[in-house]
Amino acid sequence: KGRYGQARGYFRNALKLNPSNGRPHLSIAAMYAASANNCGDTTFNKRAVYWLAANEAAKASRVDPTLKKAAGQSIANYKAKAPSKADIFSAGNSGQSIKISCWIGASVTVPSI
Repeated sequence: KGRYGQARGYFRNALKLNPSNGRPHLSIAAMYAASANNCGDTTFNKRAVYWLAANEAAKASRVDPTLKKAAGQSIANYKAKAPSKADIFSAGNSGQSIKISCWIGASVTVPSI
């Protein structure tokens, strides 16, 4: 219902109770991706949220091998929506950390090119 911060808290509690369950990671990643347009002050920063989503989805396959295929598809989808190498070059922020605002409140590092 759009209360992503609260939902993330519940998912993190679920992870504390069962750390080998990767589904909460995929759910958190999907919430990050759904919020991409609302978080960030520039188009580049908004699209950088997809790197954060991909990183969260990658955690799912590390803790739950049965989710490897689903996590891999999510990761590929999120990385395709993230800024390209040309975008990184144009922005001139390779290797820098970007603070994601709104309910996410996290940072993501721009890949080095």
